[in-house]
Amino acid sequence: MKQLVLLELSNHELDGKVSVDFENYAVGDGKKKIVLAINDGFLCSHSLKRLLSYLPDEDYTGFLMADLITGAGIKVEKDVFIALFEKLQGSVQKKAEEKMDFYY
Repeated sequence: MKQLVLLELSNHELDGKVSVDFENYAVGDGKKKIVLAINDGFLCSHSLKRLLSYLPDEDYTGFLMADLITGAGIKVEKDVFIALFEKLQGSVQKKAEEKMDFYY
């Protein structure tokens, strides 16, 4: 998700002009927090926090992930979205399989 945010800023030639603090969920211009209206959404502290707090094990269809990405103003190609969703769901499946150790 972090890479998607950075890529979108780069696509709009905002890298270097806008800073993103992923640990504190802050988007700023170096002086203060800002809200960026990008594409069909807004990249701000709130949308960044929701995006980075995404839990794939609570989203079986991908609608939540799509909503969070577009809500943050990130435009993702269909095949990239599918690959990312499958990767995240694969990690959920792997964790579930690890928990299913049966001993007889």
